[in-house]
Amino acid sequence: MSDERARRRSRFLRGNAVIGGFYLATGLMATTYEVAMGRGLGPAAYADVNTVLAMAVIAGVAQGVLQLLVAGEVGRTGAVSLRWARVSLVAGASLAAMGVLLDGPARALWYLPRGAFLAMALMSALWLLLAIQRGVAQGQEDYVTLGSSVAVEAAVRLVLTLELIGPLGFWGAVIALGGGSLASSIYTFARVRIPWRPVVPTAWVDVGFMAAGLGLAAVLPTMDLLIVKHAWPVAWVGAWTGMRLFGKGIMAIPTLVATVLYPRIVRDPEARSQYRLWAGLLAAGLMGLVALGASVVMPRLIRLFFAGRYLADLQGFLLYVWAVIPLGIFGLLVNEALAARDRWAVAELGAVALLYLLLLVGHHARMGDVLGDMALLGVLEVAHIVRLRRRLPLVAPAKGAH
Repeated sequence: MSDERARRRSRFLRGNAVIGGFYLATGLMATTYEVAMGRGLGPAAYADVNTVLAMAVIAGVAQGVLQLLVAGEVGRTGAVSLRWARVSLVAGASLAAMGVLLDGPARALWYLPRGAFLAMALMSALWLLLAIQRGVAQGQEDYVTLGSSVAVEAAVRLVLTLELIGPLGFWGAVIALGGGSLASSIYTFARVRIPWRPVVPTAWVDVGFMAAGLGLAAVLPTMDLLIVKHAWPVAWVGAWTGMRLFGKGIMAIPTLVATVLYPRIVRDPEARSQYRLWAGLLAAGLMGLVALGASVVMPRLIRLFFAGRYLADLQGFLLYVWAVIPLGIFGLLVNEALAARDRWAVAELGAVALLYLLLLVGHHARMGDVLGDMALLGVLEVAHIVRLRRRLPLVAPAKGAH
């Protein structure tokens, strides 16, 4: 059993190392992209772009659902039903229609430029083009293709941002986002050979289950910005948006680990507890190291990234890089529960999310309030992990690695 455990751990860590290299390069490009926006746009326009991105992440739950459904199907059967191609077309058309209908209300609620919400919806529809290809790569554990697909998207987005943000401002940043997604879609399509199979009945219960879980993981890291964007003065929102630059980098670590964790549990469900333990330790350890490094050099980073614009809020930045860790861990926990098809765990995480969101809605007058809400989320997650460990054995019987 110890040899089996060692092989599982080795395969899990190798997968993380491969995709981690691509995500490191992607993270550096994403940071440069954020710096370009932070320096090239004023606080109001910078907050507008990040608000659009926050809403796009929520609308992009459809993409995440589709990718994980395809990845799970490939992991279990080695093929993909043609029905998912039809589902992606319907979902894309629905997102576009939603953008047309809700552009006005979104503009009034979050003080966005005309057409911004529609652009967000169209970008979300474009992301669906990537969902099936990336799902196949993830299900086959082809992390070179998956990682390079994400890297191509980041590289094209960065180049277009540097070229367009000066003359076009907010709309230059939006065009760059769409251009990166389109380029990545073309690149991924050229690399992935999708193993289609005839249409089979859609397991809509699984679709709803996946959508609920990923909806939770998408909403939590974005709700703080959507709430403060509506309630705070522009200067405060600008500082909070700047903090989110560091938070995005930290929260990307559990996303990376979850990318490898999901197909491993699908293919080897008997070792779920082992994979959950390794994933949690790896994600938390790396996030802690990054947060510690950021804390040490925070004044220098703020001067570099924002030309010293937010040094007055330094204390908030120092606390934020630690408070954001539970938001990243939450997504990892959701992915682990989805891979194991553990509806009880997803339901419990839903209760955790609801408590956090209710607290956030009623307790956000100052930056310290929101940071405290994030810390409480971490306490609730620890309680969930303890309950899950009591319900499931730490080490399941080994039946062979896959």
